[in-house]
Parts: sequence; C-alpha cells; structure tokens
Amino acid sequence: TLAEVKEALRIDYDDEDVYLQLCLDTATSHIEEAIDDYAIKITDEKFAKKAKLLIIMTVQDMFDNRVYSIDKSEKVKYILQSLMTQMRWS
Repeated sequence: TLAEVKEALRIDYDDEDVYLQLCLDTATSHIEEAIDDYAIKITDEKFAKKAKLLIIMTVQDMFDNRVYSIDKSEKVKYILQSLMTQMRWS
C-alpha cells in the first residue's frame, strides 16, 4: 500500500503521493508480469513477503533515481534483479 511505501521510505509528507502511487502501481504490475505464475506463487507466504520487499525496493529506486544514473543505483538494481530471478524459479 502507499502507506507501507511511505513508511519504508520514511516519507512523512503528502506532496509526493501521486508520484509514489504511480511508482507503486508500475512496480507492482511490472513484477506481476515479469514472474511466471505470479498469481499462484503470491499465495505462498514466503513468496508474498519477498514480492512486497521487491515492490518497495523498486519504488524506492524509482523515487530516488528520477534521473537515469546507472552508477548510483547499480547495487540496488542487482539486488532487485537477483530477487526477481529467485522468485521466478521458486
């Protein structure tokens, strides 16, 4: 939810809510479409926790890196890719 994202990103103001919701919607649909059998896998509690973290991390990356910059976010993107790969094959 938007509230969970704001808590994770430590955002306590509402000025960015529209942009954050857009990032959240985009991250969620991207992950749902990128992982085979997502609708089935999401029923598993361990998978659901990883998915939630992956979505929040993706939103954070989108929020923090509004300008294209590979060097700055390379480590985070590796973590996101690693989690997504793991989730695809679980």
